[in-house]
Amino acid sequence: KEIENELKKSRVDFVHFVDISKLTNRQNRGLPCAILIGIAISPKFVKDVFNNPDYKPALEDEYVKTIIDKESSAEKNIPYEYRINSNKELIGSMIGVDGYPLKRYGKSVKKKIAANIIHLSFSHGTLLFLDDKNKLYGMGWNRSEELRVKMSEEERTSEITGVICKPVFIMSDVIYMTNKNETGTVIVLKKDNTVWTWGSNGGLLGYEKDNMKVRRNPKKILKNIRFITSKGYNAAAISKNNDLYLWGDNAYGQLGNGKKGGYYGMLDEYEYIPQKTMSDVARVEIKEGTIIVTRLDGSKWKAGIGSGEEKATDGKKIGTKFVRIKK
Repeated sequence: KEIENELKKSRVDFVHFVDISKLTNRQNRGLPCAILIGIAISPKFVKDVFNNPDYKPALEDEYVKTIIDKESSAEKNIPYEYRINSNKELIGSMIGVDGYPLKRYGKSVKKKIAANIIHLSFSHGTLLFLDDKNKLYGMGWNRSEELRVKMSEEERTSEITGVICKPVFIMSDVIYMTNKNETGTVIVLKKDNTVWTWGSNGGLLGYEKDNMKVRRNPKKILKNIRFITSKGYNAAAISKNNDLYLWGDNAYGQLGNGKKGGYYGMLDEYEYIPQKTMSDVARVEIKEGTIIVTRLDGSKWKAGIGSGEEKATDGKKIGTKFVRIKK
């Protein structure tokens, strides 16, 4: 069950365990079972790719429907769990006054939270969710005023006062959002293709160098954007003209600008302002210390850990320029 939950956490839609113990040792290599995994592909996606070989993934393809987070919970066997069912209802963990999943008789209490929901984002106890009217809501921890509820520093860092147990409205005209990072920053893409940020800086607000600042009011940092993402201490955006913008940590040279420095997440060589990095980009994936880019021609490029022979501060082999890894 643990393996299945971890796979589904990585957006796998179905998992099947197959008994292969009766096969020959040469065939099963001494293993008793095999794992079959699958990711559901919509008929629309298949049709779009068939009709256009240069098809770029739509923003809707990135919508998150299920979240299982053990690391942020006080008890690993009672994780935060949220899912959008076939009726677009958000079902999930109720939040206790301490900010962790509410439990009863040793089990998590799950209820319907909202209706007509299309996308989720979650980080360190803060849940954001988007409805089909493009309205953004949230609940949970408000440590960095991610929920845009004004609090003093003492209030928002307290388990007693810093937790919002019921959904609150945050912003309208939103088509995508992410708080999936280690900095407490919320990054939002609006219907007019502008990007807005708020919360704790940590290098990802896109305009603020003071990493101790917390900004409750959203600020526009980019325009003409079709896609955004964040993870760890990095963020990325792709414009409608297919230009890639990157910002945040650069300890491993993952921004691909020829620079490097410091330790991961320590703000030594951050780029605080989004930097135009590459053109003709279809999609981008952020990993810890690595950024992978797929261009419109299908080629893949990589910068950061494992992409060169330079040495980072911690001794890892890195590359500070994007190199082609797949034709």
